Amino acid sequence: AGEICLGTVDSWLLWKLSAGQAFATDYSNAARTQLFNLQTCDWDPQLLELFSIPAAALASIQPSAGLFAHTVAVGGLDAGIPILSMIGDSHAALYGQGGFAPGLVKATLGTGSSLMTPMAGPIASRHGLSTTLAWHDGAASTYAMEGNIVHTGAAVQWAARLVAG
Repeated sequence: AGEICLGTVDSWLLWKLSAGQAFATDYSNAARTQLFNLQTCDWDPQLLELFSIPAAALASIQPSAGLFAHTVAVGGLDAGIPILSMIGDSHAALYGQGGFAPGLVKATLGTGSSLMTPMAGPIASRHGLSTTLAWHDGAASTYAMEGNIVHTGAAVQWAARLVAG
């Protein structure tokens, strides 16, 4: 009693798959909480104070690839399966599509859409785009800039209805 854990979907899944043995997130997911400082690559003490969030309640932040935990026998999974990576969805798409250098762009279209490009550092956008930490490999951070469209799927359905009459 009296304990609370505050995390993202990945940290909750890790907690459940490890039966509470691990409570962690990676840098890409931490960067999306609005509680993460892109300059220090850690939870921002000023923001935690502003929102009255105790740092001890937050997931530990780890590189995107590396051993997070091992599964317990749950939901049909065998015990002892290593959980070796966690990364945000758009960030994983950028990595998986080879977006390793500034100037390369990935586009993901679905219910929502995302355009993301790697950046040389945490550069602030003057055009309403989000600056994020794309991934951290244990030695260095890769930053990115992203533009999101939240209603792509609904817009396609709307256009299809217009065309169909």
